[in-house]
Amino acid sequence: MSEQELNLIQKAAAGDRDAFARLLEKYEKQVYHHALRMVGNAEDAADVTQECFLKVWQGLPSFHGDSAFSTWLFRLTDNACIDLNREGLAALSEEHRRVLVLREIDGLSYEEIGDILGLTPGTVKSRIARARLALAKFLRKRGNFSGFDASI
Repeated sequence: MSEQELNLIQKAAAGDRDAFARLLEKYEKQVYHHALRMVGNAEDAADVTQECFLKVWQGLPSFHGDSAFSTWLFRLTDNACIDLNREGLAALSEEHRRVLVLREIDGLSYEEIGDILGLTPGTVKSRIARARLALAKFLRKRGNFSGFDASI
């Protein structure tokens, strides 16, 4: 993080709206395109971008630079995308929702998920693949995904 960017972040955290506007200008397109890849349509990506920058404005005073600003920003974007698609997760069966949340949200390995659920890693892997396909089908119906790669 450059000295200039750090100064901008500190000013924005102190309530400087012009500094915040410059941060928004610098990162808005990147956040939007990241959200678009995750949610699959322009309207939802715009909503996620707006939600993300609202959370940035609210959370800047607690940002201490433990990670790069962009890392923090994209994590907020990921969380806003996940929040948007929670309705889709609710549409999955309990077994599919559990494995998908443990893998994609909690970041656990197949082995860790297997230990928690009493399944073999192979069974975990196949349930995750089926859960991704079911989620993609649901989201396509809502217009949230134009394409989907179940191997992600």
